[in-house]
Amino acid sequence: MKIRRISQSDWDLIYPALEHLSIKTIKTAHDILVCGKTLSDVSKEESIKNRGARC
Repeated sequence: MKIRRISQSDWDLIYPALEHLSIKTIKTAHDILVCGKTLSDVSKEESIKNRGARC
């Protein structure tokens, strides 16, 4: 399913409504909606970061 991207200015408008969510959720939403990444890409990047932190 193709997710419609939004502009950074639109993101700035909706951000206050998201502040009650976790930082990780907000970052994931930003990466998908504004940056155009897929959930799969975000998940892989997070997995790589977590693996590096354990070493």
